[in-house]
Amino acid sequence: MPCIQLEEARVHIQCIEALAADAPHQSELQGALGFAHGVAGHRQRASDILDAMMRLEAHEAMHDPYAIALVLIGLNQKQEAVKRLEQSYREGSLWSLGFQSDPILASLHSDPHYLQFMSKVNYPVPKEGCPCLEVVGGSPRLDRMSSPA
Repeated sequence: MPCIQLEEARVHIQCIEALAADAPHQSELQGALGFAHGVAGHRQRASDILDAMMRLEAHEAMHDPYAIALVLIGLNQKQEAVKRLEQSYREGSLWSLGFQSDPILASLHSDPHYLQFMSKVNYPVPKEGCPCLEVVGGSPRLDRMSSPA
C-alpha cells in the first residue's frame, strides 16, 4: 500500500498484480490493484476488478467496504467511495482509524460528501492506551464504535 500511496501507482501495477495473484482473497490487495489501474487510466481493468469484488460480496465470499472504496477512488467515483468508507466505519473496520491521514484518500479531502462524513466521525477513545478488539469474520474490528448520525 505505501507504494501506491506515496508514488505513482502505475509504476507498481506489475508488483501489485503479482501479489494479488498470490493472494486472491486478500481484498485490500484487490482494492489496491483496482485503485492503481484506475489512477493509471486503465479504467476497464479497474472496472473489471470492481465487478469481481462486487460479485464476491454478493455471494458473501468477500466483504470489505474499504477495499471497494479504493477501487472507486481510482475510478474517480467519489460519492460511491464515501458511501463505502461510511459502511467500513459503521462496521468498525480498523482501516477506518486511518481515514483522516490515509494518503490514498487524499483526493477525497475536498469532496463535500467526504467532508460531511468526516465531520460526523466519532473515533473511540482508547481505554488505558489500548482499544478493545474483537475478531469478526476473521478480521480484527474495534468494539463499541459509534456510527455517524
